[in-house]
Amino acid sequence: MDRETVEVSVIMATYNPSWEKCVFTLDSVIGQKDMNFELIIVDDGSSDNLFSAYEIYFSNIGFSRFKLIDHKENQGTVKNYTDGLKAAEGKYIKLISPGDALFNDNSLSDWLSALKASGRTWSFADAIYYSVADDKPRIMKSTAVPRLIDCYLDHDSPKCRWNYTVLEDIPLGAAILCERDVFGSYLDQITGHVIYSEDLSYVLMMFDGIEPFYYDVPCIFYEYGCGVSTVNDKIWRDRFHNDLISVETIITNRTCCDELQTKIQKALVAINSGNNAKKRLVKNTQKGGIEKVIKYRLNPRMSGTDISLCGKWWNEYAAD
Repeated sequence: MDRETVEVSVIMATYNPSWEKCVFTLDSVIGQKDMNFELIIVDDGSSDNLFSAYEIYFSNIGFSRFKLIDHKENQGTVKNYTDGLKAAEGKYIKLISPGDALFNDNSLSDWLSALKASGRTWSFADAIYYSVADDKPRIMKSTAVPRLIDCYLDHDSPKCRWNYTVLEDIPLGAAILCERDVFGSYLDQITGHVIYSEDLSYVLMMFDGIEPFYYDVPCIFYEYGCGVSTVNDKIWRDRFHNDLISVETIITNRTCCDELQTKIQKALVAINSGNNAKKRLVKNTQKGGIEKVIKYRLNPRMSGTDISLCGKWWNEYAAD
């Protein structure tokens, strides 16, 4: 596949995946219109990587723009995506997990057009949250992230960067679209320090002033409460916390910083001193912290629930 012809490389990272969730995700990607894309599936040492099933599935529908990358041993999400990026040919990348899906058949093309028009290198969009109960997917209303969105609508650069890096007010990783080379360069910077949280690449980008375009349109179905990032599991919470501390350490060790970067460094040092209770207190009393808490508790920004324009794959998945 010629590099110039691929606009977006969609990379689905898997580890012991559910076939039903994979098909839901793949249907949403393959159904994209007005878009020259490729699909890369990179598996992180699953007991069954499902590659034979994928090949049959793709053959049956006549889809050939895919690559399968296998790892014999589990190595963590960051290295898994790193190998996916090495195989990617598109100028832009969209990372996705089994169980998440693009909203409708024009989501990727419309989103990419808006990103190009913005002049930015990456973007985050809104998402429709859903959960699975009794084997039945149901749309749910959830607190949306980021909590504080006005700074993006007002193009308040310092506030966007501060909220992202200091207050950890960050968007869903599932709802991000980015230039491949930009994301790859920052993923390289956290490789060896971060194991599971590839989205922390964007924290470093925001520290350096590489800001996103907010596309205020639902582009993703996001499965909540099942993946490791939302399931209430202490082991995974500790792993993600360790990844975050690693990135914040990279930030605080940087030199030659501008004025805002210096303020961010000082804030992160203050937040990470003392026990967890003190850390939460210090973070919440940083500039904008109280506003974030109030937004979360009293007047939260909620995810959308209108699926009237969604792709057929949702209706099929929900009907099964």
